[in-house]
Amino acid sequence: MRPLRSALCCLALLVSSTTYAFQPSQPEQQSAVAKKAFFKPDLYLPIQNVPLEKARSLMPRAGADRWAGFVTRFGGNVQVYLDPMSGMPTGIQGSFPLIPGDGFRNNVTLEAVRQGLGRSVGSVDESVVGELVFKFVADHQEAIGVDLLQLGSPRVTQVTDTLWQVHIPQVVNGITVRHGRLSATISHGNLILLGTEAWANVGIDTKPRFSANQALAAGSTFLGQTLSPTSLWQPPTLEVTPYARTGAAFGQGYGHALVWSYGFSNPGEHERWKVTVDANSGEVLAVEDDNHYFDAQVKGGVYPSTNIGTCTSKETCGTMQPNTPMPWANTGFASPNNFTDGAGIYNYSTGTFNTTLAGKYVKISDSCGAINVSSATGSLDLGGVNNDHDCTAPAGTSPGNTPAARSSFYELNKIKEVARGWLPSNTWLQGQLTSNVNLNSTCNAFWNGSSVNFYKSGGGCRNTGEIGAVFDHEWGHGMDNYDANGSLSNSSEGYADIAGILRLQTSCVGYGFFQTTNTGCGLTPDGTGYNQQEAQVAGQSWCNLRCSGVRDADWAASAPNIPATPQNFTCKMCSSGSGPCSKQVHCAASPVRQAAWDLVTRDLTAAPFNYNSNDAFLLGNKLFYQGSGNIGTWHACNCTAGTSDGCGATNGYMQWLAADDDNGNLADGTPHMTAIYAAYNRHNIACSTPAPTNGGCSAAPTAAPTTTATPGDSQVGLSWTASAGASQYWVMKTEGFAGCDFGKARVATVTGTSYTDAEVANGRQYCYSVVPASSNACFGPASTCTCTTPTCAAPGAPTLSTPASGATGVELLAALDWADVTGVSGYEVQVATDSAFTNVVRSANSLVASAWTVSPGLAASTAYYWRVRALNSCGGTSSWSATRGFTTRGCVTLAAPTLTAPANAATGVALTPALDWSDVTSASGYDVQVATDSAFTNVVRGATGLSSSAWNVTPGLSNLTAYYWRARATDSCGASPYSTAFSFTTTNVCTPTVATYNSSLRTPACGSVCGCDTGPTLVNGRGTLSGGAEPNQPNTLGGTCADGSSGTYHSDESIDRIVLKTVDQGTITPGKQLTVDVTVWCYGTSDQLDLYYTTNTATPSWTAISTGQACTSVGVKTFSFPVTVGSTTGNHAVRAQLRFSSTASSACVSGTYNDRDDLVFNVASAVAATPTAPSAKQVRGRAVTAR
Repeated sequence: MRPLRSALCCLALLVSSTTYAFQPSQPEQQSAVAKKAFFKPDLYLPIQNVPLEKARSLMPRAGADRWAGFVTRFGGNVQVYLDPMSGMPTGIQGSFPLIPGDGFRNNVTLEAVRQGLGRSVGSVDESVVGELVFKFVADHQEAIGVDLLQLGSPRVTQVTDTLWQVHIPQVVNGITVRHGRLSATISHGNLILLGTEAWANVGIDTKPRFSANQALAAGSTFLGQTLSPTSLWQPPTLEVTPYARTGAAFGQGYGHALVWSYGFSNPGEHERWKVTVDANSGEVLAVEDDNHYFDAQVKGGVYPSTNIGTCTSKETCGTMQPNTPMPWANTGFASPNNFTDGAGIYNYSTGTFNTTLAGKYVKISDSCGAINVSSATGSLDLGGVNNDHDCTAPAGTSPGNTPAARSSFYELNKIKEVARGWLPSNTWLQGQLTSNVNLNSTCNAFWNGSSVNFYKSGGGCRNTGEIGAVFDHEWGHGMDNYDANGSLSNSSEGYADIAGILRLQTSCVGYGFFQTTNTGCGLTPDGTGYNQQEAQVAGQSWCNLRCSGVRDADWAASAPNIPATPQNFTCKMCSSGSGPCSKQVHCAASPVRQAAWDLVTRDLTAAPFNYNSNDAFLLGNKLFYQGSGNIGTWHACNCTAGTSDGCGATNGYMQWLAADDDNGNLADGTPHMTAIYAAYNRHNIACSTPAPTNGGCSAAPTAAPTTTATPGDSQVGLSWTASAGASQYWVMKTEGFAGCDFGKARVATVTGTSYTDAEVANGRQYCYSVVPASSNACFGPASTCTCTTPTCAAPGAPTLSTPASGATGVELLAALDWADVTGVSGYEVQVATDSAFTNVVRSANSLVASAWTVSPGLAASTAYYWRVRALNSCGGTSSWSATRGFTTRGCVTLAAPTLTAPANAATGVALTPALDWSDVTSASGYDVQVATDSAFTNVVRGATGLSSSAWNVTPGLSNLTAYYWRARATDSCGASPYSTAFSFTTTNVCTPTVATYNSSLRTPACGSVCGCDTGPTLVNGRGTLSGGAEPNQPNTLGGTCADGSSGTYHSDESIDRIVLKTVDQGTITPGKQLTVDVTVWCYGTSDQLDLYYTTNTATPSWTAISTGQACTSVGVKTFSFPVTVGSTTGNHAVRAQLRFSSTASSACVSGTYNDRDDLVFNVASAVAATPTAPSAKQVRGRAVTAR
């Protein structure tokens, strides 16, 4: 017997879920529109990420409690950042198993996904990922806070086999919210990042008081010009735009405005203007140049490896490098232009750029003062000159624009980029790291668990915030802290030193650190500082010979010129401490860092490998980043016993072997085992077992590719020869003063033999090397490193194709065509009545295709001249093409069309009939009329300037009514006679249209029809009911009312179908009567059906039509309900609710056996007496204007 079901149960909530320097014109060169361009300050959205720990004291108690519950549920690994303006999460960092994968604690199976979604799932694809993200947001809506009804259709991209990116725009009542979105990142099956951008839940009315035409008029009045329809590149479009409220409380800082935005361009000008008009007041809020977003760059002077002021070698270069890009810097603009890219480039349209160097990956805090620098032109040079130090800032900028701020921002971003190439799923590398510079102390730097910290100059030391190796070292502690095992290795100083020496490719850690402090080891060869004494015990000496940093990883650059071991160095020359051998951590790390340096400079470059420096450092970086994450203690050591080794499972030697292994068996060797062994063994920290032997990767590529780098405008095109055995290629990239001899980042993995790098700045050198690989472990020698500098060059002039020069009889809508020009962003065309083009009568700009159909039509029997030029995105413009002339045809009599369908006198015609007629030679458009009389004195539907010889009548017609229709052809000379009229009579039988699932509404939906039917499958079943999981469940508006999933299909309750149609069989319009039939499966007489109705599908308020209609028996039963359509047009909906043994307390009664399904239908306005002309459309590729 079936057990009694509880009326109160848990309700599970489920939802289905370019690079160019911008050169602005001078004021005297600006167009009339450009002089009026502006951006209302309120539309600038401050971008800020506040950690939850700090935000808790700012937000209401209820919100803090909800986030506390969220964090408690998922544990301490969850990090949440909130936007104090909106109160919404900008970043949730965690590890939430979502799809099957090999991620942390991921036990998700395909069957679990099926059950969670309540539908059949054959494999994980874009739709599944999108629905699961919707479900996650809905399940945790209490904390996350986004209005589920405002989540638009997701755009899901599978970046790699283990990485998915999800973008969900914010949409309100079908209107896009400017900049608002929710994003998610899934790695190895786990949701690792979730956040919103510019999102605050919208609560304003989305019905505009000003029409689109009124908005156009307001903009034209403001600009002092009149627009023609052909000048519009974007018709007026409704948007909701957020704006900033000043002085608002936490979470109350965003307001919203309903706006019209439209775009236009003026003949002969490059700009593509975008105008924003308040849809309720008519105020012009912004006039911006939207012309392919010419790019702006943020750059400044930075110190490279050190800050000594001279540059005698790559390894010790310390002169300020001007014009260095500021990668991933904040811009003060809304997403997607809120950060620059890795080349310091971002897409700029208009407005004031503002950076605080609180970037995507690195944030600077400078004790000299705040950094807050602006530019009204988009591009910005933060400046700086050689030998500036400490708090010296360029004149006219903020006090925080110091050498340390700029230098640390650049280098920390770049070393994080290197690490991301090898550890793409590491969430710490995706987050923002704070760098505190110019702290009021001297001669040190430190990592405190969350930030890196650097001191001013003084006390005989240079500013540590201006020395590249010091940045990289302190960052290395953070990497060590947040790698695979989440804790610091011992000694972490070894880990941090290796990070720096591999990135800078120099053995001295922090060259120039000791400026005047003499430790007894004499001056460096260049005389810029004093060599370090690494020994800490009195009477002992280990003098560096060319390193004024804190230590040198090259034992041959020290006296006594022997490799450091625990026995000869650590135990004898280091003071006591907590590092290996119970010695001071910095000193005790010497054997480890020396082993790493030996590997890349001695052992891999010797037989049998004979690697060049490029290959050796590439492998060294790979082993370090992928092999150090689970290291505990780098090696064993007992000073009393005089022993040391690296045999432990978590020792550095064994872990690097594991990273080098290709088959899960160390006993048969690894591809580079003897080199790794030699490096570690030289310092007595290797292990004799397994016996060192090189093995594995027998099928790996053996030939290096030959790579060619071709510079272009804001891009570098790479191509290379194929390597036998390679299934993939790693694209390695570096930049700056040292050319190829600087740490390279793996910026792409591709399967082909070409790659275009678009993340570059014109005028800066970039260097590349390509590695052929058959797997992560097995790869061949890299191509020789090659460098190139992208430039902005004007494109070549186009070559005209048709019409031929001197052509006659050319159509009035002349089809102009020319040859494609590579590397262009658009074309401009001019048509004139004279060859000097003093009288240009037609023109077009910003054309993407190399063809244009002249519009409006030209005059008949007239001679014209035409020419074309090409443009690229960085401002390059070609010369005009050679000029060609042609003469148009004379006026001709256009034939009347011949009507084809529906047949004359047809009956039973649908209420939205498809009208079709014959094409007419030389016609550029068509007009069509539908009337209730044969004399066409009462035209009820019609259209002009149609682009093709067919039209679907809309809105729908009345049922059982006789209509007459006719069509005519048009061109610029006039119109043909109307065709012979046909008649037809509409149907008196409404056949409901089968609904389709609307992913925005998340319900079945129909358009303007006489009836709507979910059909036999769309809602059949319930939730994840056994044997009858409901497709797209729960099929309720916004997915806000989940179904119960207990029981078995067609044994227990389910709603199987909903059908509605008008009583008069006509199109659904306000005030009509509907019949709604709901077919259900009844479990028994304790089941009851309710029907609800709403006239607002965005924020539904449900009105009960009938409740408590009881099932009378077990099995299928159809209930019928009369419904009167409301007085408003637009989308309406009905909801059927089937309940087991409960009260109809709402339109969403919880219960494990309860089912709800919604059906959306459109209510059209009644048939109008006069038609509305459509906007301009295209006729066979030709532009046609409405008449």
